[in-house]
Amino acid sequence: INDADREFTSTDNVEINVKVTYQNDTPINGTEVNLTGLLNFNTWAPVSANKQGTTSSTGVATITLSAANFNSGTYAPIIQVAGMTNSIVGFGDGEFTIKPFSATVEYGAGSESFVINEDILINITISGTATVLASVEDINGVSQTVDYYYSNGVLTLNNELDPGEYFVDVAITQSSSSTTKRLWFEVIAPNMHVEPLANPNFEPTDEINFTYTIFTQGSNGWQYTNTTVNITSIENLWNGSITSLTGKEFAAENMSTHLFDLTSYNLKMGDYMLNFEIPELDYIITSPPYWDMLNMKGAEVQANRKSKGLQTNYSDNKNDLGNLDDYTKFLDVLTEIYQNTTQKLKSGGHLTIVVKNIKKKGEHFPLAFDLTNRLISFLEFKHVAFWCQDDLQIAPYGYKHTFVSNTFHHYCITFQKT
Repeated sequence: INDADREFTSTDNVEINVKVTYQNDTPINGTEVNLTGLLNFNTWAPVSANKQGTTSSTGVATITLSAANFNSGTYAPIIQVAGMTNSIVGFGDGEFTIKPFSATVEYGAGSESFVINEDILINITISGTATVLASVEDINGVSQTVDYYYSNGVLTLNNELDPGEYFVDVAITQSSSSTTKRLWFEVIAPNMHVEPLANPNFEPTDEINFTYTIFTQGSNGWQYTNTTVNITSIENLWNGSITSLTGKEFAAENMSTHLFDLTSYNLKMGDYMLNFEIPELDYIITSPPYWDMLNMKGAEVQANRKSKGLQTNYSDNKNDLGNLDDYTKFLDVLTEIYQNTTQKLKSGGHLTIVVKNIKKKGEHFPLAFDLTNRLISFLEFKHVAFWCQDDLQIAPYGYKHTFVSNTFHHYCITFQKT
């Protein structure tokens, strides 16, 4: 057999050499050699084959077979030489194996997580040549348009996908055999965490030196990464005015610091916030202030915190939601905040709010329900779950006088942007 290991795939040709000589080993030229079949070692039965060859001056006839015409297994050729009565079976050096069709498909980096715009490399191990096709769909089964190419055992997907979870189906065809492998992967976006400023008070000509961390969070856990960060505007929290910024992009990597010069913006006294460009979000989870309950004097939690010298409310700022004493106004402002927040939520993304109903001076305020009724005007209500604070003690409020319930649960209300 013209092959060192005598192993072939379905796309290979098998060359069988038959040498014919006289008893003194003199080559016989021009003798017809017939391959009448192959002896299958799995069944010990002959498989039909009909190929002819003629010996050359070296006494050798080469007969070529297409492996695609035979099932996988080990074979020996059955030869009939003109002028000889018996057939010859090519045991030993004449044996060869047609390997079954198989392929392994795995991610080149060993990871199923890819940052946005990072090419997705898939290693394909297969014997012989093959045709490789790929298709991608998201976790909901929606087909995605993805350019790809296959070369030298590597399938490359050009990753222009949004952050999310996906499946790639890799179809591999070799001759008449084919197989399809499905792999899950995720596309993740860099996240940025900015540390609170140690001293947030500045002069109009100062530089703000803030510390940040750039990271990804996916199936492989938390990892440092790098990205380009763009500071888009300065927002005046006193009057709501916005100063738009241009050319404030900077390369952010791992954990570091960045200087932002206030000099050229002529800022007056007030509270300000730097706004960063934020990509569309998959999911938001939040919990609002429970109205002005932290300002209720005499509450047990407030008393405990005060005894330890701790602050009992978020702040004394008039713009703090927890300082609004009008319940309807509180709902109006809170709804507006969530409506603005969900503008950065991608279509199909979800918002979960952890909230509970309020009892104040003997009156019940169904905050969770009122908030739900307002948000369903622009979001689809999807689910409600309960968070039980089972570390709290039951107290006999109103015992012998009136019914006062213990409240140990919060509502986790989830909405979807459609």
